[in-house]
Amino acid sequence: MKTITPLVFLILLLSQTACNQRKKSSEKLNPNAVAEKSSEVITNEILKNGSSPYEDLIEFALDKNNRKITATFNKIKAEKTNITGHLRLTKIEQFDTFFERISNAVHDKNYNQIALNSAETYKLIISSMRRRGLIVPKEVSYLDYVGFKLLVQLNDEEVAWNETYTTVYDAVIYWNIIKTDVKKNKGLHNLMNVIVDGLRDAQRTRNKEMLVFAAKVNLEAVDLLEEFYIKGPSAIK
Repeated sequence: MKTITPLVFLILLLSQTACNQRKKSSEKLNPNAVAEKSSEVITNEILKNGSSPYEDLIEFALDKNNRKITATFNKIKAEKTNITGHLRLTKIEQFDTFFERISNAVHDKNYNQIALNSAETYKLIISSMRRRGLIVPKEVSYLDYVGFKLLVQLNDEEVAWNETYTTVYDAVIYWNIIKTDVKKNKGLHNLMNVIVDGLRDAQRTRNKEMLVFAAKVNLEAVDLLEEFYIKGPSAIK
């Protein structure tokens, strides 16, 4: 298998129409479904908005920004009851467990535990969203989760390569689910194939620097995938 270098990744990324802003929402709603304002759509809106602070908390924890960690955690606490009320019943107990772990980690300034449990909470919230009314598949958000989780796992001095292996191959699974859709835009499809190959190559060779780079590029590519689903294949040049 060929080695994918950071330079190749960067060239491929810059050849695409990238979003300038970090994404504000990981799942967009179908306008027709919004017009109906069904219970599923209302739940999706609440969960979509509720998942975003957990992404922020991951970034602030990795940056060890105590002020922003505290502010974001307070926001999460204020919304906890509302989020819990819209989770699938089978997810509530796990949500409460993750929340308690985050709370303890914030108190102890355990940044990796804040980030790791925030990533898992983000995924749990997304998993509770109803597919009815969504135009961006959950798998796009799951790819976002993969990027964040890898950055957390790679933040340890001693990388647990067996754990990063599982995360990388989750990315392969999520990409395989949506790749047929994305074939409608050859450039984006090729870009994602290179990113996923790069994740696998970096994992196989246990190249920490390369895997960090690939995880970051994957996060940026999520913006392009969202734009693809929201605006259509022609939106990505």
